[in-house]
Amino acid sequence: MFIILVDMRRLVIACVASLVLTGSTLSHEWHNSKALSPGFLLKWTHDSSTIEIEMTAKTRGWVGIGFGIGETMAGADLIIGGVRDGESYVWDCYARRNGAPTVDQEQNVEIISGSENATHTTIKVKRSLAVNNVWDNSIANGEMIILWAFGGSDKDREWRSVDYHRRNRGAVNMALLGGQKDEMSGSSEIAEIQTSTTTQTTTSKIMHRESTTTEKSSINTVFSPKLIGSGDYELGLPYRSVLEEDTRVTLFWDFDETTITMQILAPSTGWIGLGFGRTASMNGADILMMGMKGGQPYVFDCHSDRNGVPTVDEEQNVEIVGGWENGTHTAVTIRRKRLTCNANDMDLQKPATYIILWAYGKEDLEDDNIGFQDYHRRNRGGRSLRLIYPVEFRTAGKIRQESYTDVGPDEFFVPATETYYLCKFIKVAEANETIYITEIRPLLQKGNEKNVHHATIYLCDVDVTEEQLEIDYKCYEQVHPFSVGCNKVLGGWAVGSSGIRFPENSGFPLGGATSHPQYVMIEMHYDNPEKREFRDSSGLRLSFVREPPQFLSSLFDVSQTISTIWIPPGATRYRVGGYCRDECLSKGMEKSGLDEVKVFGVFFHSHLAGRAMRLRHYRNGTELQAMARDEYYDFNYQEALYFEEPKILKAGDSLTLECDYATEDRDKITPGGLPTTSEMCLAFVMHYPPLDMSICASRAKIDDPKTVFELAAGLGITVNATELTNVYSEMRVNYWNEMEIFARKILSGVVWTDEKRKFAQDFTDNMTLYTSCIDKRDYMENFFTEFVVPRGDDYVEKQPVCLATEEGSGQHSDSTGDIMSSVAGVTAMLILILGVLKVVSRKS
Repeated sequence: MFIILVDMRRLVIACVASLVLTGSTLSHEWHNSKALSPGFLLKWTHDSSTIEIEMTAKTRGWVGIGFGIGETMAGADLIIGGVRDGESYVWDCYARRNGAPTVDQEQNVEIISGSENATHTTIKVKRSLAVNNVWDNSIANGEMIILWAFGGSDKDREWRSVDYHRRNRGAVNMALLGGQKDEMSGSSEIAEIQTSTTTQTTTSKIMHRESTTTEKSSINTVFSPKLIGSGDYELGLPYRSVLEEDTRVTLFWDFDETTITMQILAPSTGWIGLGFGRTASMNGADILMMGMKGGQPYVFDCHSDRNGVPTVDEEQNVEIVGGWENGTHTAVTIRRKRLTCNANDMDLQKPATYIILWAYGKEDLEDDNIGFQDYHRRNRGGRSLRLIYPVEFRTAGKIRQESYTDVGPDEFFVPATETYYLCKFIKVAEANETIYITEIRPLLQKGNEKNVHHATIYLCDVDVTEEQLEIDYKCYEQVHPFSVGCNKVLGGWAVGSSGIRFPENSGFPLGGATSHPQYVMIEMHYDNPEKREFRDSSGLRLSFVREPPQFLSSLFDVSQTISTIWIPPGATRYRVGGYCRDECLSKGMEKSGLDEVKVFGVFFHSHLAGRAMRLRHYRNGTELQAMARDEYYDFNYQEALYFEEPKILKAGDSLTLECDYATEDRDKITPGGLPTTSEMCLAFVMHYPPLDMSICASRAKIDDPKTVFELAAGLGITVNATELTNVYSEMRVNYWNEMEIFARKILSGVVWTDEKRKFAQDFTDNMTLYTSCIDKRDYMENFFTEFVVPRGDDYVEKQPVCLATEEGSGQHSDSTGDIMSSVAGVTAMLILILGVLKVVSRKS
């Protein structure tokens, strides 16, 4: 957890005041003690304002303790110290991410003493319980996450990678203000360090790490915001996203059906900007400019039609809720309607991925005449974020004692090729014990983040030999997950995702029974356009519990098989569909002994050309509200969509996955395939209880010559039978490149026009398809079962409608019933007026 890689010159400047000679003694007894591990003892005492801490670890190097907001380093406040050349040292640090911590510019930890002998190091420090530094976390009543670690060497001229703690770290959930008296039973010695704390991916021996996670939500980690900085304004906003890790620009928010409340925190005492766009550019963005001046918050509702100074809107549709400022940071809280009916304001009604823009300047704005003197310079950025259906959920569940095991390659050599898929067998459970997976999180090796595209875990219903566990396979050439019995997906991670979490009352079973796999296969996709050679140990962390949950979780995929996807060039919007037939879903329900399941989330996946994705839901020929949708899909932000309440999927229902693509910048057909420059159309449906079904999908009928001849004729090209036979032969031996071969050999002669793109869209929308209805190795329907997608009554999404007011500004109605009432009222008034006119006419 505590990788120490910081410039020593900065440390000397920041920390010289913290260096004190050893030999200081405490004036009181320690009131509390706890062995955080066999190699790390923590003692502490406190009064109403201050806490004193003693750390003892079996090392002659550095020791560290942290106060976290989760079970990882990200967002943690850290204290790191040791004894070097007879002098004790300590540094007040913070962690932006899981990696090297950063030394605080303001040191709020006082060293009391330090000592070491031939085997152990002890450091005693003191700090305040409450803090006014944005990089420090307050210590309050109740349980919190305490992180600990130690390294094998002291800090010398610089902090180096050799100072990495390796396995000597952990996290526990405990209360510092409340007492953990005498848990060491008076012993001053610490037991031997247990070195086998994490799973080794090169052997079949299973080693699990114990940890405790606290305040888990029904779906994902709950963030409980605390007061950051000085002031007395309470946040009370349950969702949080760090927009920029280096400076900790942070957005907090909450929403209901009509409004959204947001607070932005930035390291500035000047103005702060918050924008909403569909690209990372200011052009077309809805922008809020705000700050604190004279002790009072201010905000201007603006927009921008260029990359430059924004324009203040004539209509101000934002309300100030509060704000505060200290010597280093400013926070302002605002509220606005999700739909303002103003053309200059972004519609925040949609469950979509938005680009959140941020910026800040040194000075406050004098008035609404914003000028270049207020330029942000490099203090700006943007990131993708889902404001509606966010990852963090509000409802806290019970505290669960969780353990974890890490899976992935060990220093795998990635070759200099643009796309590489690695497959590796790993044993994660034993036959004599069932564990229940509760969460899957990414572990990305520092420096390789941009090259790791995704990681997927397949469940293997086979025994794996010791020799197989040692091998790093090239996927789809040396080994295919399905061909070796790894046919069902447990879960995974993709670019921009924080992973997957199952609901509090459920878990995914592994081990302990023949029906629960002990082995998995991890698939690592390396996207390497620079074609560099490097080594990688990225992977996934599987958190689990041993106590059986109320429900078992699972997932299945709805997709169009990638070997039958193709997208014409020059398309502003082109749609590919994947279909889960009612017959297949019914067979899965029947096999599982179920009538319905509860869907708690959906994970969409496509590649660089993807623009929008929808999972449509049908019952008895009528479309229901979409199961999930993302109208502004972002390849670089592939977070799962979680629901506040589960959605019911019944036997006899069907699902249609729509994937919209844009290929205006491409001059060749984009085929389905494994590289990121090819495409996929895939949704993982996360649910409980588990369905005995892994795939409910469709395949285009491109292996039918009649279909190909009809397609070719409509596109203005000719294909002869011999040529097509030769192409089919090549496709059969290059399964994962089928569509690339088909597009290159058959469709490359098409001269694309809008008319031909429309023909292609209509043709693929109405063509006969094959079904893919699979549970592990069991084909529940014949692989060549043909079907045509049924067309039912479309669901009419309730759309807020803006109505003109007398002042000319907008107001909105949230139901078609309101509209019909208005129409009825106008009609009645017209009838009344006509009646009056008739009476007057008769009298005259």
